[in-house]
Amino acid sequence: MADPNPMSRRWRRRNLALRNASKWIDAVIVNSQKERRIYSPQFGLPEERFHLVPFHTNNLNPHYEAPGFAGLAAGRAERDYETFFEAIRGLDYPFIVVSDNATAAPYELPTNVKHYREIPRAQYYKLLRQASFVIVPLLDVQRSAGQVVILDAYAIGRPVVATRTVGTVDYVTEGETGLLCDPQSIDSLRTQILHMIENEDARQRMGQQALARVIRDHTFKVYVRKKLKVIRSVASGAKPAFT
Repeated sequence: MADPNPMSRRWRRRNLALRNASKWIDAVIVNSQKERRIYSPQFGLPEERFHLVPFHTNNLNPHYEAPGFAGLAAGRAERDYETFFEAIRGLDYPFIVVSDNATAAPYELPTNVKHYREIPRAQYYKLLRQASFVIVPLLDVQRSAGQVVILDAYAIGRPVVATRTVGTVDYVTEGETGLLCDPQSIDSLRTQILHMIENEDARQRMGQQALARVIRDHTFKVYVRKKLKVIRSVASGAKPAFT
């Protein structure tokens, strides 16, 4: 929702439309805590009207599956595959990339990467099961991204390496469910990937904790329950507790 150029005509028109619409808005549900601060001035609404309802996994039956031997990076929204490719170039470890036709196309693929484009969801899940851990390299933009792939990984017991951004800090607990790296830093991403590769015990422990977290906090039932709680509280005139 946040435009990369806040001085652009498009951004000003969008902000005006949001502020006009905000007269009839009682609550806004967001998927990350930082979005409350980002969107509050755009809507012209106090932060108290923005309520965090964490996103959910699309896996209806989260359960542990034995890992394969590869690192997998997937997704298209706000992805930073340029940094990812340079971080893994020359590593003696196989990697899989799943994206659309355009996202990773401009970059020269390292020899240790297999790239799949525009594949069916069933094939994506099959490749996900072949991974030992999942990488979510992201651009540092003022909107959340990456949660779907993170939670898909958690739902089969895979830890993640993700860029520290708006959309990841609420979902990845450092050293417990995964590792975070600095935005657009080849060295930082490479260091965290190597840590995953070289520390099997830690990788398995984080994967188990990731699965436990998704079962506790990120199933579709939990998501619906939390969203309904906000809706009912707003409808009754009460102030829903920030979660």
